[in-house]
Amino acid sequence: MIVVLDTNAVVQMFGVRPPFAPLKDALVAGKLEVAVATGIWLEYEEVILRYAGRAAWERVGREGRGARDRQIIRV
Repeated sequence: MIVVLDTNAVVQMFGVRPPFAPLKDALVAGKLEVAVATGIWLEYEEVILRYAGRAAWERVGREGRGARDRQIIRV
């Protein structure tokens, strides 16, 4: 399934007690593909850096690294 994620959902997926944990789990498990434009990807980065810091953005990259190549569809 291809999805587009709101920035708020992405931020909350990687929190301490994420309400969107099932969404993150489905992405990591390869059950979802995310369609994202470069501008939206940069927005994800900007917001996560602002509210959660560098470590959180790196965690997003680390947890999504395996998924990114095959599950992030750049549009």
